[in-house]
Amino acid sequence: MDLITVAEKDYIKSAGLSHLRLRFHLVTSDGEVSEFLIQLEYNHQLVDTGPDSWCAIARFDHNPQAPDGHDVTEEGLHLDLLNPDGSKYDVRRGFGPVLLGDCPTFCENYLLSRAEKLLINYEKRNDISDGLFRS
Repeated sequence: MDLITVAEKDYIKSAGLSHLRLRFHLVTSDGEVSEFLIQLEYNHQLVDTGPDSWCAIARFDHNPQAPDGHDVTEEGLHLDLLNPDGSKYDVRRGFGPVLLGDCPTFCENYLLSRAEKLLINYEKRNDISDGLFRS
């Protein structure tokens, strides 16, 4: 019987602005990416003091095993833009083909390079203090 090695890793990285961060959830099976979630998070503590002050504002994901999951190898890569309550505001499609193993790096670079634009869009459409919290 062949054993399959599964590794799960969660971590957070700075997104370059004090109130933005990237959250990663990566699952590999025998060293190959099998599931990922990479999202840009906004610190709502600046505007609302709730128990969890961070919320996702943009998210890439791949989880073909989940009932409502996505399979980027079948559907292609897409970016969910989110509302403060976690519901989807919009979905951006049209990303060129990206190999599954390259998706985490591609998604991280995409979110980092567009973090400020995504933040401005989020603050404007949610009427958050006219962009007061941008660096």
